[in-house]
Amino acid sequence: MVTLELNKMPITDTPTIMLTPGLPPGQYVVQLVVENDKGIMSTPVVTTVTVRRS
Repeated sequence: MVTLELNKMPITDTPTIMLTPGLPPGQYVVQLVVENDKGIMSTPVVTTVTVRRS
């Protein structure tokens, strides 16, 4: 499993990710691009993740 960190682009072959523990509360934009086994990249999918204090 890979951890998403601010301003870094992780590369992984697993379908699971985690946000960096301890991110300050706020909204973060996450973009996902997938590459298939032929090297073809998908269209980016963008979503907003809201981190709240527990």
